[in-house]
Amino acid sequence: MSSKKVSIGTFIYFCSLKYNKVKFLTIIFFLISLLVLSSIYISPLDFWPISFISLSIPFIILFNIFLFVFFVLKRKFLAAFPLIVIILGFKFIISSYSFHFSSHKDEKETFSILSYNTSRLLKEDVYSDSFLPKADEMMAWLADQDADIKCFQEFYNNDESKYWNSVEKLSQNKAYHCFFSGAKVNHTTGEIGVAIFSKHPIVNKGEIIFSSNNFNRGNYADLVIKGDTIRVINIHLQSMEIKRAGISNKKTWDDMVEDFVFLYYRIKHGTIDRSLQTKILLDFIEESPYKVIVCGDFNETPYGYVYNAFKSKLNNSFEEAGKGFGFTYNGNTLFFLRIDNQFYSKGIEATNLKTYSTINYSDHFPIAAKYVFNSN
Repeated sequence: MSSKKVSIGTFIYFCSLKYNKVKFLTIIFFLISLLVLSSIYISPLDFWPISFISLSIPFIILFNIFLFVFFVLKRKFLAAFPLIVIILGFKFIISSYSFHFSSHKDEKETFSILSYNTSRLLKEDVYSDSFLPKADEMMAWLADQDADIKCFQEFYNNDESKYWNSVEKLSQNKAYHCFFSGAKVNHTTGEIGVAIFSKHPIVNKGEIIFSSNNFNRGNYADLVIKGDTIRVINIHLQSMEIKRAGISNKKTWDDMVEDFVFLYYRIKHGTIDRSLQTKILLDFIEESPYKVIVCGDFNETPYGYVYNAFKSKLNNSFEEAGKGFGFTYNGNTLFFLRIDNQFYSKGIEATNLKTYSTINYSDHFPIAAKYVFNSN
């Protein structure tokens, strides 16, 4: 049976219920909706299954919009229940879709940040000195971008390679200062990590090691921009790595059970690890002597604990200056995810954010924002 027929059948069934039953079900769904919306305030460190509940937030809001329209047309006071949910969930709506006109701030006063998960500079896990067109095109694109600051995650560098000496190439004859924090991972001869390139002087820098796998990590650089100092933090939170291991193409019952168990543990540990990493980062941000901008691959949607924990302390550039849905994941499935972000503290204002949805080198899309200092 198609999903369309199921939806129509559900609608017909709902309409045919007696008013007392409709009232009862509406109140029950109202209470469930409130519980779901409040799930973002519970850390998966305390109760990790909460992360699954929060994923249903978009569907909860959509169904409450349907209920509101339905009851308004029926002229029933029950419309008040879904209306309350819609009002409470409005922040999730604006975190899903953003529409802003371009700011008219003086371009001379702005500075720009490009953030991009470069997927190890190519999709294949092969690193050699042989000519690789895909990686070569990506490197050319990265070098061609004129952003004041460039933050890369899953960035690969090998100083001993003529082809993969990525830090030297993107420093562009010292036009950019660079701080690369990486480690050898698996079979690679070079290092994979996070890199910050800046046209502005780096007066201080450091690593933020929050994962035992050496792959997911962060670094920071204190930059002097237009006489002010800001701290740029570049992070790559815990990955699920579902694509790289474990999912079977077979369809036997045993294979499906094995895949389910694999996914269960990946999601469970990924959720817990990201929550712990978020706590470490928020404590680090709290202690910063400067205004901060946090860029990177958060590996979580706007409906999860991690995103909203950052949002409780910082502004989000997409919500303040983006356009459209801003999907940043470029995978073969679940294309509708926005998991890459730039957050910033008071005293800074985002004037524009662009998602480069046509740049297909990685399994992520690059995002670039323009900022200006303000007196708030």
